[in-house]
Amino acid sequence: MKFKIIKAALAGLLLTLSGFANSAIILSGDVASGSGVLTFTTDYSLNITSNGTVKGIAFDEWGVTNDGNRAVTFVSESINTLLNGVLSSLPDVIMADNAGDIFGDLTPADAYLFATTSGILVSVGDILTIQASSFNLAAISNWNSNVDGQFDGDLFLIDNVGIRLSENGAAVPEPSTLAILALSLIGLGARRFKK
Repeated sequence: MKFKIIKAALAGLLLTLSGFANSAIILSGDVASGSGVLTFTTDYSLNITSNGTVKGIAFDEWGVTNDGNRAVTFVSESINTLLNGVLSSLPDVIMADNAGDIFGDLTPADAYLFATTSGILVSVGDILTIQASSFNLAAISNWNSNVDGQFDGDLFLIDNVGIRLSENGAAVPEPSTLAILALSLIGLGARRFKK
């Protein structure tokens, strides 16, 4: 009986870890033909480290190499966020496959999303959460083929001149993942006290 409880608790911990592993930012489809889709599979939370106006989201080194030609595509809708739990958004967004040159804290190989109109006013200590969603990207013929698939690098917020406003983003676990973790820990704790 004792091994069943331990096995169940360990299985719960493994499920919890797999929930974190499934968190991703993915660019699928073909941007050049207009079938590109950018997906945030889970929410991402970013701690604000500088006062300013958030105008974009940087994907550090997603382009791997600068292909010498910055391509820009339009994103189908606003990017919904929560600022300290209150709904806000980045409207009129474009996505660039690389910065082309050093631009503030962006390097040539950084891809980024950028709001062409208004931004989100933030202060040190605020928490901005990018909500999970998918966005269609408009066709652009010269898209950098390195900006594709799953993004595994650092994600941070930038202002209108590319200056970093936040720490690197962290995936927010889904409530079901936290529930599995809690049940696993309760099972391990109950087993310990049963002895």
